[in-house]
Amino acid sequence: MSTGWQVELRGRLGDLELDVRFEAGDGPTIVIGPNGAGKTTLLRAIAGAVGDLRGRVVLDDRVLFDSGFDSGPRVYLPPEARRVGYVPQGLGLFPHMTALDNVAFGCGRGARARARARTALERLGALELAGRLPHELSGGQRQRIALARALAPDPRGLLLDEPLSALDVGQRRRTRAFLAEHLCRAGRPALVVTHDLRDAMALRGELVVIEAGRVQQQGRLEDIARAPGSEFVAELLDPRWVASEPGEPGEQ
Repeated sequence: MSTGWQVELRGRLGDLELDVRFEAGDGPTIVIGPNGAGKTTLLRAIAGAVGDLRGRVVLDDRVLFDSGFDSGPRVYLPPEARRVGYVPQGLGLFPHMTALDNVAFGCGRGARARARARTALERLGALELAGRLPHELSGGQRQRIALARALAPDPRGLLLDEPLSALDVGQRRRTRAFLAEHLCRAGRPALVVTHDLRDAMALRGELVVIEAGRVQQQGRLEDIARAPGSEFVAELLDPRWVASEPGEPGEQ
């Protein structure tokens, strides 16, 4: 039995021609590329929020989507049936709900759902935030609540879309370290979208480099930096950045 993601998706969505194919194992895999490369569209498609695509999405040998690829049977699981925890850009917290209610939302109703939410908050060191509303939390605290909400229903996999982009420099450094620890501890296949190489360095997962809706290269950060497959990849993964400590370049 294989574990992790198998993704092959093709199709035009507005001005973007998406044509991606990759496999990713357990733990974090970093989907990196410039703004407009198709990273968010890719995650939304895997989550089941984008239609009109051809291809196949598999998580841990469970087919989430198959358009009839390679003459196989058609499969479409709706987003709520995919058992994928999704943290969109902006985190998507309900502003009128407490942290506890936000986390419990995906777990059903009643005492059991709230118990699961409390367990998720406790695992992430955020139980003391349970009674606060999102506007009463810092950016890093909101990120923890969003991650707890994604983890509480016990998903098979995680999709995190630019989870650090809204944080200031200090929060970003602290939250990178937090994410690296807890994604490793969660032990689930996770796709983390970013346009910031510092995130990839801190999370230490394999990279999938995307430009203009296509995978340009995949592999370990150090390997890609030593042997970039294109001028674009070489510029994105400047070896001087890769050789430095995470958080140093550009964060003076």
